Amino acid sequence: MTMSIATEVYTPGTNLTAQDLIAAARDMRERLRDQQEAAEELGGYTQEIHEEMLSKGLYHLLTPKAFGGLEMSVGTFAEVVMEIAQGDPGSGWCYSLGHGHALSTAAWWPADVQEEIYTTPRGYFRASQSMPPSGTAKKVDGGYIINARSPYQSGSPYSTHATVHVMLEGGDEKNPTFVHAIVPEAQYSRVDDWGGDAILGMRSSGSNSVLVENQFVPEKYVVSGDWLQLPEISTSPGAELHQNSLYLGVPQTFLMTELAAVMVGTAYAAIDEYKEIITSRTTILPPRMLRSQDPQHQRDIGTAIMMADSAKTIVLAVNQRAAAWSEEAFRGGQPFTRAMDIKNFGELIQAADLASEAVELLYRSAGASAAKKGQRMQRYMRDAQMYRTHNVAQYAQIAQRIGAVNVGEAKSIY
Repeated sequence: MTMSIATEVYTPGTNLTAQDLIAAARDMRERLRDQQEAAEELGGYTQEIHEEMLSKGLYHLLTPKAFGGLEMSVGTFAEVVMEIAQGDPGSGWCYSLGHGHALSTAAWWPADVQEEIYTTPRGYFRASQSMPPSGTAKKVDGGYIINARSPYQSGSPYSTHATVHVMLEGGDEKNPTFVHAIVPEAQYSRVDDWGGDAILGMRSSGSNSVLVENQFVPEKYVVSGDWLQLPEISTSPGAELHQNSLYLGVPQTFLMTELAAVMVGTAYAAIDEYKEIITSRTTILPPRMLRSQDPQHQRDIGTAIMMADSAKTIVLAVNQRAAAWSEEAFRGGQPFTRAMDIKNFGELIQAADLASEAVELLYRSAGASAAKKGQRMQRYMRDAQMYRTHNVAQYAQIAQRIGAVNVGEAKSIY
């Protein structure tokens, strides 16, 4: 399908490769670390980091080529997120769940909406989104009146839109209908409820609430949430529009990739900090030596490295397989089934759990001084524990649901 783009958009270098983007993210590591404390106070990464990400094409990684984007793979996206999170986990979360919705939006919203929202005056599209139902949509002529206070809209700083999950008014109260509505930034406010001491960890993730009050949204900006429960997927509006299986819109695989990639980066951040600690401090008891010379500390960092490396391998392998499954489904072969999506989800939550355990191991081993306010290891531990509170990170609960699906006692993990 040919599109005419009415608004000029920022276009990164068309010859950028996946390795260019990964290297660009890696090059930011020390600058991300230098701004960790400031970013925690702000509740999101700094303006300077934002401008650098934009200039290096990181806000266009998953954006369709029709709108000046790069249409890179989810595997490339995951590696970029890992690199950013290795510099600052909260900033990695802010980027991942801000830019990541460029993919889901391209998958499920119609062409005319995409043409409007991807060509913003800011030169990029970015939408925060939260899954818990948070308000209502009232049908009126031509669209809906949206009222919502949507919490945990990660990536909200620098976003051009917010996507809120709301209930349709006037439906069956026992079996309500939920929809996803895209709201332009001029029609919502970002609540000052994130950053600083407002939350334990991931303080720089930009997970503010957004407030939408009596705002009209055109009907085409609102889509059903049914795609979250589809038994199988062979196509989607975005896959057809862009002729790319990247936009097939497989929901659970991508959601868990966004989070698992952050946690892999967090594990590597903790490994880097632990190296600094053990190569500069001595053991407490004689014979005194650098901790890096002590077998116990060597064992702890070795274990953490194996965990982090394994977690990274899982994330990248799962997404390579998911890409192959998506392409086969879109080209008329085996559909991408819910069972496949659940399989990917289970392996990705295992990766995130491994990465989180690596952080926890190194925090315990680093000593009490690493737990003081302002210490990076303390920050990484707080960030890992914040991940542990997320609904999709409830390992035992998810394991039970995957078991129930596999023995025929449930159709979905939710």
